[in-house]
Amino acid sequence: MGRGKQARGLQAGAEQGSPANATKQDLNDESWYQFTDTSACGTGARMEQEVMHQAGACSTSTCSTGIRQVDRSKPVVFQVGHLGSTYWEWVDRPEQGTPRFFGPTLMEAVSKTPWWVVPLLWGPFFASCMESARTAYGLTAPLLLVWLAVGVVSWQLLEYIIHRCLFHSQPLTYWGITLHFLFHGCHHKYPSDRLRLVFPPVPAAVVIAVVYAVLHATLPARHAAPLFAGMGLGYVAYDCLHYACHHAGPRSLPGPLRSLRRRHMDHHFRDHSRGYGISSPLW
Repeated sequence: MGRGKQARGLQAGAEQGSPANATKQDLNDESWYQFTDTSACGTGARMEQEVMHQAGACSTSTCSTGIRQVDRSKPVVFQVGHLGSTYWEWVDRPEQGTPRFFGPTLMEAVSKTPWWVVPLLWGPFFASCMESARTAYGLTAPLLLVWLAVGVVSWQLLEYIIHRCLFHSQPLTYWGITLHFLFHGCHHKYPSDRLRLVFPPVPAAVVIAVVYAVLHATLPARHAAPLFAGMGLGYVAYDCLHYACHHAGPRSLPGPLRSLRRRHMDHHFRDHSRGYGISSPLW
């Protein structure tokens, strides 16, 4: 069964399993997305528990769905590739908790990234890129703002392409599935895992280097430099917003961001084949 069909099946299960008076509007109502602290999942737990329950999601490693499971008492990463084609149904049934990924302590530690690493590491870097572009090419403030805005929108498009075409691809080999789980599948399977949500610094640096190289190879430096800074700032905003979608209370977000959050929760818990854009409703 494909991911889109599986997602629609979960959506149907959610609607059938809802209370008699529940409607789609109820699922999107702010009261449905209330966050409360729990020891298992953090501040996003209540909403995700509610939606996972309605969607027929698994709360343990052994679901009565006929889908082969992994043993969460052991490191999970090198188990998932053995699921074969059933991986795609398994990964789209979210579970609570934060399982161990690797046996060696160092590998396990490296696989985790607190959200604040992103603005702390990349915020000053891209702010410096912005200032360097301004001084090197004599950009006026209005022109710089235009380039930054174009960069942010360009990042949002790139974010959509990466999410839809790469993160939601369907490799079938053992290593293809294992890599998919490491880069994105783990987030769909364990959406409440706070430390495996934002981009770790090393893969982020690879993407950033590729974007820099492509921009400077295809555009004059006076255009590539401010565009690169704008895309970088768009990336920082994206990762922070993505974290907030999962772990900030709905009432702490302004209206437009609350709408993006609701859209992203629908992507996780109702239809995985839609809502690939996270930081923008354009894509």
